[in-house]
Parts: sequence; C-alpha cells; structure tokens
Amino acid sequence: MTPEEVAEAAADARAKAAPPIHSGRFAIARHAWDDPSIRLERASLGRERELWTPIIGEPVDLGAPGHSFTRWWVGR
Repeated sequence: MTPEEVAEAAADARAKAAPPIHSGRFAIARHAWDDPSIRLERASLGRERELWTPIIGEPVDLGAPGHSFTRWWVGR
C-alpha cells in the first residue's frame, strides 16, 4: 500500500490510531528512506485519528490514549 492508501484504509476502518509498520525501516527502495513517513504524515493531516510513529524499540501501550511520539524522520 502507498502511504496515501494507508491513511485512507485507516479512515475506512474507523481506526483510532494508525501505526505504520515498515515505513523507514528498510533502505532498499528507490525513494528516500523518509519519503513514506512524510507522505503518510501529510495524508493523515486533519484526520480524526492519531498517527503513531514510535522509533524502533520504543514501547507502545495499545490501551493508553494520547501517545506522544517524536517525528523521528525529520531532520535525519
């Protein structure tokens, strides 16, 4: 799925949060490594759900509302 399709699928599913799984994790694509994260962030603006972007190894409590994650792909 493209980042835009991920945002749309999360909206269709009425998800409370969207945690991208492989974005920026592998450097084998022909695009910049942070491109999917930037595009997903843009596609998620104005949506009613949270965009969860934990760094690799950061714990996530699925039952806790209001997570605050660093935009780890910015400025790298």
